Amino acid sequence: MPRAMDLDGRSVRKTVAQSTVTTNAQSGSIDIRGLTGRGILIVVLGTPFNADNTIEVQLQDSADDTTFADVTGATSGARTSDTAEVVEIPVDFDAIRRYIRLDYKGVAGTTPSYEVGTVALAGGHTLPADE
Repeated sequence: MPRAMDLDGRSVRKTVAQSTVTTNAQSGSIDIRGLTGRGILIVVLGTPFNADNTIEVQLQDSADDTTFADVTGATSGARTSDTAEVVEIPVDFDAIRRYIRLDYKGVAGTTPSYEVGTVALAGGHTLPADE
């Protein structure tokens, strides 16, 4: 399975596995070594189980893959919607630490449930074939 491909002038480097979010939680972490420059996280929020469901997606980073902190300004903001949506979170990969994860917070409403998938894109980076 390829780990990188060109998409609209950007290089897909990493993906966070799709998951079902029903309560405040964090995704698994990913190593973003090699991603440079400005890019985006594309977060796909599936149709919520109920129209009153809410969620916020916050990017966190870590130097050691153990202790994580919020990345200032890298958030989806609170979302309340009864339809699926795509959220783009701008990221400066030169300004964050090596490991990232997503913090799903503010998950609330009647039986909250979201399918969430995420792709990290960085401008112009191409991943070596052996990585």
